[in-house]
Amino acid sequence: MSQLTLSQVTSLKKLGVFHDYRTGGNSSGCSEFRRYNLIYGFNGTGKTIVSRVFSSLEAGDLNQRLPEEGSFEIEISDKTRIRSDGPLDKLKGRIAVFNTDFVEENIQWENGTASPVFIGKGQTGLLKQLKGKEAEIERRSRTRDTNKATYESNENAFTTYKRDTARFIGEKIDKQRNYRASELAKDYKSYRENPRDMLEEDEAKNLESFVRQEKPLEKLKPLNSKPVGLSNLTEDAKKVLETTFEKIEIEGLRIHKAMMKWVRDGLHYHREKNLDECLLCGNELSEERVRKLVESIDEERFNDLVKRIEDLAGRAEDAKNFLESSKIPSVNDISKEHSSGFSAAADDLKHLRDAGVEIAKTVENLLDGKAKAPNMAVESTELTEKIEESEWDDNAFTKKLEAVNQAIRDHNASHDKFEKNREEALGRLKRHCLASYKKDYDQKEKAFSDSRDKYTKSEEALKKSEDEKESILENIREHGPAADAINKLISSYLGHEELKLSTLENGYRIQRRGMPVRGPLSEGEKTAVAFCYFLLKLESKERKLSELIVVIDDPISSLDTKALNYAFNLIKASVDDAKQLVIMTHNLDFMNEIKKWLKKEKKEKATLLFLDARRRENEKFRRSYIVDLPTHLKDYESEYHYLFHLVLKFTDGDGEEYFYLMPNALRKVLEIFLAFRRPKTGKGLAAKIKKLSEENKELLDGVRMRALERLVQLESHSDSLDDLIAHSSMQAEETRDAARALLDFIKALDESHYDEMRKICNEA
Repeated sequence: MSQLTLSQVTSLKKLGVFHDYRTGGNSSGCSEFRRYNLIYGFNGTGKTIVSRVFSSLEAGDLNQRLPEEGSFEIEISDKTRIRSDGPLDKLKGRIAVFNTDFVEENIQWENGTASPVFIGKGQTGLLKQLKGKEAEIERRSRTRDTNKATYESNENAFTTYKRDTARFIGEKIDKQRNYRASELAKDYKSYRENPRDMLEEDEAKNLESFVRQEKPLEKLKPLNSKPVGLSNLTEDAKKVLETTFEKIEIEGLRIHKAMMKWVRDGLHYHREKNLDECLLCGNELSEERVRKLVESIDEERFNDLVKRIEDLAGRAEDAKNFLESSKIPSVNDISKEHSSGFSAAADDLKHLRDAGVEIAKTVENLLDGKAKAPNMAVESTELTEKIEESEWDDNAFTKKLEAVNQAIRDHNASHDKFEKNREEALGRLKRHCLASYKKDYDQKEKAFSDSRDKYTKSEEALKKSEDEKESILENIREHGPAADAINKLISSYLGHEELKLSTLENGYRIQRRGMPVRGPLSEGEKTAVAFCYFLLKLESKERKLSELIVVIDDPISSLDTKALNYAFNLIKASVDDAKQLVIMTHNLDFMNEIKKWLKKEKKEKATLLFLDARRRENEKFRRSYIVDLPTHLKDYESEYHYLFHLVLKFTDGDGEEYFYLMPNALRKVLEIFLAFRRPKTGKGLAAKIKKLSEENKELLDGVRMRALERLVQLESHSDSLDDLIAHSSMQAEETRDAARALLDFIKALDESHYDEMRKICNEA
């Protein structure tokens, strides 16, 4: 691969001024590249495009500064063609390109007075990394500070929360009033959530009260649990209350049933006393009357009913006395851990007990009325309503009573196990507190933990960036060529030793006459430093100059003639041994130096080319072509011959494609002609024309002279051929008149010169 060289640029499409260039197509074509090659072209004719095409081959990758829609094709010495849309690495590493892109990529000029300069693509790349890393450090430092503030805030909040929560829990569990935040954190580490740990509010309060007890409450005696029998009593009472006698012989007793007991008692009394007369009315008690009274009263049934009433009344009183004697303990007398169960059972029992007492009293009242008039039915609706309203049930009462007694038994058992139960209550209450605060604790801990991790990571990231910055600085200090080697090249390039590089810790400082440069360098000085670095790096451990294709695009900028000669001699000495050399320039003087060198020493090995920019008829934009260097530029050292040739073609009706540069070309030809024809006449171009017109009135046409004056007025003075790329404000006919006037002017003043120039141009 080291033997391969460039052969020809075969196609350039949609690449700036190269709209559709191809060899053997719409241009006259050009000679193939040889070992030494010169490409001359005015500014704006496409040198930068061509250099970027070559830099694509150097990198093996498409240059990103080329237009996206463009394409190119390069033929190399083995006759293969490298296309922009195909592999580009066939010459990768075998081409070295110097152009404006190289300067930007390899020389980093720091802003500010006496700032360091960074040389070499590796070093400038490191500098870009350094700047990026410094910006990254600034960002990460701000992030770290923000994260630190958040972390410290969350840490303080979490610490305060643990302290306050521990104190609050300690107050609840009394025995551990000195419960500390560290113990809380330790407990939460081992705590496993259990839904049963969460207690109802009342249960939690009872536990709090219990754990505050210094000694157990007194034991209680269970309630008497004998059967009440109230349900049977009410049923029996209803039957008795409804009982009456069917047969009553005495009409008055049928009507006045309530008097039955009174009559019976009176009859017993009169018969016991053997009274013949009624003590109430004084009437005689005949045997018949007594018989009827006895039959109406039915002593046996009557006595049985009275006895039943008396028995039921006794049962009602016993039930009432039993219920009233059931003294239910206060909930305050029950151990707190059992108080909630006791309280509910006691309330239910009280309700049933009080209802039972009311029912027993109602039975007593109804039986009392019945006893006064046994043969009279007593309505029991009131009793029924009370039973239904209280929902009395003997079994329900027994169960509630047993529930209360069980609570009492549990209370008594707790009395015997007070210390053990108290410790268990403390544990339950503590677990309840831990469960209650678990969610808030976890949130605070997570916020603290997350912010701590975030802060730690940002601190580590910042440290990493700072370490990476230091590593980049180390590489910058070690990277790049030695200052002495560059200084030797700069001295050879500029022809003096005023400008030198001195080594800094992280770069180089440019000095002028031994002092740091104040302010920016000139474009020429920048180019000098960059190009000298380019020459220095041509040969390295990985490659040899004799195997390299070297492409140089305008290595000189703003140099005077003397400095230009120094630069040319340095280039000639430095790249003469290259496998292949391509030099591109827009500077005529530099082009002439290269041209003389190649014609004199490398004639059979050199190709001289020209970037020809034209605008065809009816086309708006210019198009560039790569052609052989025109004869007038190849054979003569001055552009005067070339421009005189263009003016002749234009006036003869040929060369319309150069119309856009013709006004400037006319002005330049006129200026050069007058410079050697009348070097001391007047102070400017207009003054020279005026003076010569007055001296040669008989030879010069006044109308033609006005055309020249118009040219001078519209086209500003310039010392450079670069102005040829600018568009003129002159119209087509004005330009053509000016061209004819110029040729007449030259012929009138120096006919022999005019004839000689025309002969040279016609022979070309």
